[in-house]
Amino acid sequence: MDLWIPELNKQQRERIKDTKTLVQSGCHATGFIMALYPLIAEQVVPLDYPVFTQSLTGYSGGGKKLIAVYESGEIPEANLRGPALCFKPHHKHLAEMQKVTGLQYPPFFTPIVGPFYQGMMVSIPLISRMMPKKITAGRFGRFWPKYYQSEPFVRVLPFESGPFLDNGFLSPA
Repeated sequence: MDLWIPELNKQQRERIKDTKTLVQSGCHATGFIMALYPLIAEQVVPLDYPVFTQSLTGYSGGGKKLIAVYESGEIPEANLRGPALCFKPHHKHLAEMQKVTGLQYPPFFTPIVGPFYQGMMVSIPLISRMMPKKITAGRFGRFWPKYYQSEPFVRVLPFESGPFLDNGFLSPA
């Protein structure tokens, strides 16, 4: 069994057509892979880069059990006012995140469950002085739209406007 995301590169769709078994990636892993894979494929981020990633998701991402907890009122009041940190150094998605991107080392991954039903934001901080190629924020902003331009199911927001609300805060929903 292998994990193939058709939007990553042209060979993925052909591989999917010829396989008998597919594995669906988790939401945290998919967001991470879709953001980082193009940077690795284009040699912007080296395979030995010490990757740190945070992923904020709504509680529906935790499946039926977590949905039931949030909707039953059993969740502690503090978790309803802010996100619940779910640190798992051996998270079930680490292996696929490393394998699909080709990273030499698994990323340091912090999944966070927010007090909202659905939506997700994945962040991967990158330090420009650790990159083999000089890259600016503006170049990053042009990179993903170009990489995913022919993919009908991938929407990259314009770098200039971004996903900001009027008050300057990001919204995962």
